[in-house]
Amino acid sequence: AEAARQLEQAKAIARSGGTPNPASDGQFALTAAVVAGISDDVDYAQRAPALAQFLASGPQDDHEKRGQAYVFLSYDKFRQGDLDGAEHLIALAAAEYAETDAVFGSLFLHVHRILHLYWRNELEEALGEAQLAQHAARIFFPDDQRLCAMASMLRAGLLLELGRPDHATDLTHLVGTVGALESWSEIQIWCHVHAARAAFARGEISEARGIIAFGLDVAKRLDAPRLDWVLQLLGADIALEAGERDRAQQAGAALGIASRQGLAGLPAFLTWQERIEGALVG
Repeated sequence: AEAARQLEQAKAIARSGGTPNPASDGQFALTAAVVAGISDDVDYAQRAPALAQFLASGPQDDHEKRGQAYVFLSYDKFRQGDLDGAEHLIALAAAEYAETDAVFGSLFLHVHRILHLYWRNELEEALGEAQLAQHAARIFFPDDQRLCAMASMLRAGLLLELGRPDHATDLTHLVGTVGALESWSEIQIWCHVHAARAAFARGEISEARGIIAFGLDVAKRLDAPRLDWVLQLLGADIALEAGERDRAQQAGAALGIASRQGLAGLPAFLTWQERIEGALVG
């Protein structure tokens, strides 16, 4: 919220000059996309046209910023459920980043590809992207705990999904690091869900619930409504798998997924993934 307020103040100062500045407008559009993605904003109508305008009228040789714009647009498409549209924009982003030495931006390109491939159930391909992301993080950002933990968590989560858990990776340690340092809800969701699932698979239901509780505290600190909702849903799902029907029903009723009417009125900040998962658990 504070970042959004500061951004609006900066825009107002820029507008007070009276002279349009396409370069500043483009940077504002990119910054707004970062803030919106972190804050679970779903108002694509305001964000996407500004990014498209930047791509159409901004400098064609600023490949790093153009790559960022395509990545943000791809994430908007992904959150709306348009996976083909997201894939096309990711390819355009990759072409822009190929003209730069922007390792940081390219690392997040791999992250967006991982999410895209994961939800297409192309897990081996997603694992390949995760290994590239982890390799880049370790080589170029070895002292950045946030990036290294994020990359390791993505790889560990995919190995878990593939039935090949990495026993050398401490998911409990990673979930603590990501929870403390990461601002992006998408990664917080991935981290806590996979860590709790890993604990539950080992028969450690108390550990799984402890991870969920930790994540709920993170959600409050970050004001991340999607993370809060997903972790409550995960708690209901784990209760179901553990045979605790009363506990699961109470959690489902609290989320409003126990009836068709409730599913129709789910919060606007949820994406297609959460809506599908809510319907399945409900």
